[in-house]
Amino acid sequence: MQIKDRNVEISAKKIKFTFEKKKYCAYEGDTISSALIRNGIKNFREDKHEKHRGVYCNMGICNECIVEVNGSQSIKACTKKINDKDSILIQKYNAVLPDIKKEIQLVKKIINYDILIIGAGPGGIGSSLSLKNSKKKIAVIDEKNSIGGQYYKKISKIFKIISFNKLDDQMKEGIQYENKILDTNINLFLGYKVWGAYKNKDSEYEICCSKGNIDLRILCKKLIIASGSFEKPFFVSGWHLPNVFTTGGTQILVNSQKILPGAKIIVCGNGPLNFQLADELKKGGATVEAVVESSKSPFINSFFSIFCFLLSPIIFLKGVKSYLNIFFSSTKIIHESYVNEIKEFNDKKIITIKKKNNTNIEFKDIDIVSLNYGFYPNNDIGKLFGLDGQFNKKKNYFEIKKNIFNQTSDKNIFFIGEAAKNAGAKISLYEGQL
Repeated sequence: MQIKDRNVEISAKKIKFTFEKKKYCAYEGDTISSALIRNGIKNFREDKHEKHRGVYCNMGICNECIVEVNGSQSIKACTKKINDKDSILIQKYNAVLPDIKKEIQLVKKIINYDILIIGAGPGGIGSSLSLKNSKKKIAVIDEKNSIGGQYYKKISKIFKIISFNKLDDQMKEGIQYENKILDTNINLFLGYKVWGAYKNKDSEYEICCSKGNIDLRILCKKLIIASGSFEKPFFVSGWHLPNVFTTGGTQILVNSQKILPGAKIIVCGNGPLNFQLADELKKGGATVEAVVESSKSPFINSFFSIFCFLLSPIIFLKGVKSYLNIFFSSTKIIHESYVNEIKEFNDKKIITIKKKNNTNIEFKDIDIVSLNYGFYPNNDIGKLFGLDGQFNKKKNYFEIKKNIFNQTSDKNIFFIGEAAKNAGAKISLYEGQL
């Protein structure tokens, strides 16, 4: 279904492609995944049991949505742009590698910088803007093709925005920050995947990146790592079925690509992001059957609510607004409960919810399930450098150790915000600025 939004209109030209040898139309600039979903396609690859998988995280982390494109295997549909006359096939399990007849030559580039910022989300934005008047040679690199990360989601370039003032505050902020960074002398490397990190002699760092046939090596003296976080996978039975997404993945579909592969949805997890999504879905014309929340009602612990309000009043009030919009709607809010099982019957989902008292609730004829039970810091680069850290047993993830100046065990490497531990987008922005 097309999400209702009168503030955007499609301005991209139409192109043609084939999927499983059938002809379809798409819009130039769309991702492969959104182009397929717009055409009612949800099955992207086959697993070892010959069952179908589809989009899950929608941000290039999980590899659930890989497809075959023009004979090339394992292409991430959610990050790869679709091109005119693309031939796309369902990725087979243990697919045979194509017989490449011509030699592929990578174009190798080596560039030197004083400071490299890895990540162009809130933490990277804060760091960049604080360094904009520096005389140092500075660069920012990010796997995405735009500035903002997962928090400041951008509307797909296939759309024309009719009125900037009618955008929500989050999107406005993202565009404003992007324009500020583009107005600096900081070099941007967008759409580059970081795959290696080394410390050379004389405290010089080498970051290995790639984009298409470009092999980029960035040599730098200091590193600011603001690589953010990603959603925890929630391995409940049926999590792998097509049309089961992370909450962030669903948000990208709704806010950036203005599509949803179905009308009826259940949102499950923990935290305000789920209520924000439910509110956005309802405004876009979807039917949100229920929000299944693992925590207690926020109105039970008034002391904690007051503490959150004092800590961050604007974010708290926005969260309360989203919660109340859902509370006073037809959507059910089920507290202290978890999704227990997801099954599929006649192309629809059957969701079993387990409550605190061990009783079950069942929802039938659901199109989409959205899951979010927290985040993991994206700190693999810190592990490659062997930085000191500790495993947080309570939160079940590894944390990079840093001091109050965000400095790690290597004095020239700094970890910002969500990349070190779950801190929130705003705190990541402020840490970057500091």
